[in-house]
Amino acid sequence: MIRFAYPWLLHLGWLLPVLLVLGWRRAGGLKRKLNAQGCRDTLQAMLPGWSTSRQRLRLLLQLLALALLIVAAAGPQVGTKLMEVERKGVDVILAVDVSQSMAAQDLAPDRMARARHSIRRLLAELHGDRVALLPFAGSAYLQNPLTTDYNMVGMLVDLLKPGLIPVPGTDLGAPIRLAMNSFAEGADHERVIVIMSDGEDFVGDWRSDAEKAVAEGVRVFTVGMASPEGAPVPDPDRTGAYKQDRDGSIVLSRLNEEALIELARMGNGAYYRSTPGGGELVDIRDRLDEMDRALLGSRVYSGWQHRYTWFLWPALVLLALGLWLPPLKRVSRSGLGAALLLVVLFPAVSQAARSSEAVDQIKAGNSSYDQGDYGSAVLSYQSVLDAGDDPVARFNLADAQLKSGDAAAAAQTLQHLLDQEAALSREDASLAADAWYNLGNAQLAQQQPDQALKSYVEALKRNPRMFDAKHNLELALQQMQQQQDQERDPDRDQQDQDQDQQKQDQQQDQQDQDQQKQDQQQQDQQQQDQQKQDQQQQQGQQSEQQEQEEQPQPQPVDSTQVMSPEQVQQILQAVQEMERETMEEQLKAIPGPRRKVEKDW
Repeated sequence: MIRFAYPWLLHLGWLLPVLLVLGWRRAGGLKRKLNAQGCRDTLQAMLPGWSTSRQRLRLLLQLLALALLIVAAAGPQVGTKLMEVERKGVDVILAVDVSQSMAAQDLAPDRMARARHSIRRLLAELHGDRVALLPFAGSAYLQNPLTTDYNMVGMLVDLLKPGLIPVPGTDLGAPIRLAMNSFAEGADHERVIVIMSDGEDFVGDWRSDAEKAVAEGVRVFTVGMASPEGAPVPDPDRTGAYKQDRDGSIVLSRLNEEALIELARMGNGAYYRSTPGGGELVDIRDRLDEMDRALLGSRVYSGWQHRYTWFLWPALVLLALGLWLPPLKRVSRSGLGAALLLVVLFPAVSQAARSSEAVDQIKAGNSSYDQGDYGSAVLSYQSVLDAGDDPVARFNLADAQLKSGDAAAAAQTLQHLLDQEAALSREDASLAADAWYNLGNAQLAQQQPDQALKSYVEALKRNPRMFDAKHNLELALQQMQQQQDQERDPDRDQQDQDQDQQKQDQQQDQQDQDQQKQDQQQQDQQQQDQQKQDQQQQQGQQSEQQEQEEQPQPQPVDSTQVMSPEQVQQILQAVQEMERETMEEQLKAIPGPRRKVEKDW
């Protein structure tokens, strides 16, 4: 059975068919190119010993070697073998106080939960050390022997709880004595006891036990699992109640830090107070790493055997064969030198008739073009054309002129090149399509989209797969549409002005009509008001006449009858009263607002 250490590397094999197709076409590409240029009869003369089959054979050897390298890199493994691994470390016994006082909640959520969390973090940081769990109260109990199975120790940590040891109280010497008996006798490696307790020892004398441990080379670290302020101890027999002493007072458990500090000092260790993150045990782990790690034993296990050499050496042999196999058949030294010279001087079109000076000038122009110095490139290409017509130099000259921003000169150069398209096509069939394409670009730069459109069409006729020409063809159509829109813009502006003037005239006519309507309404209102006023005056006059007619006429007075002064006075008052009432009625009959007239005498 075979397996791979890195099976995902095998997916690189999907590239091999792609490389095979590309390499196969490339091997016959030079021959097809020479045939297309009309050099079918001169191929053997130019490249004596050229063999397409040799090229393809080299390709197959290289791809096969690459396939074997991919398999070797994936890490093939076949068969198994026994291997012995040495284990070095320190023996650590974790003594955890499980007396009832560990249920106090001065450390959140309580002391026991804090201790379990700290031990789990220590186990996650250990590597190679043997660990044993030792719960204690009034007595001690070894829960597991020293082991490197940290998962099993973690399961035992979950079982720790207050009251796990039935003997009440806290004896700090009990875990030290049991731990000393649990360590291997005569061990020459480091041994450590970590005591996690609140320090309230009411049972034994731990000082003598600590001295014996130090005498045998055991180091003691202590962790205070309480707070100095303390907290009441829950009573397990009564829910919600707390432990009470004989006097009935609630028992308050506090951290006995002095005892734990003295124990760590006597045990050649260190004291730590518990923190919420359990970082104190990580510090103890760092102390363990500084100790001398002795050989604790060895372990033999069965592992897979790596067989990558089965594929690596054949791959190297195939690569060497592919490099050793020449692409040309063996020919004479002079013939091979002439063939190599022709290969060096054979660019995109045939340069058999091109002088070495022209070739150097074209190379210099190409170098300047690649560096962005288009002016120097133009001079280099022009110097070649001054010595004689050269299609490649002329094409490159137009390209450099276009890059330098002289689109008109580039268009003229390309037009001169395309006037000889018949001869150009025999030299290089693809150069004609490129020339038409560049001519379209030059015309498009001169804002001649109609001419550019024709040039792109000619380029696509010669090379239908020229996607750039298709894209630029769409740009030329868009530019033509924009020019047509601009030509129609003046007529549209005049039409818009005429329409605006008509709208203004219509608005003015509408305003005049509205003004006439308002004037007519005002005249009609005035006439109606005048008619109402006339009617009210006529009614007032009629009522006045009626009142005058209704007034009693004075009776003729007998001249012979003599009136007393009192009677004359009464008559005058009556006449004045009648005149006043008549005047008030006439005033009421007059329409319009009343105005108060102040007295001016």
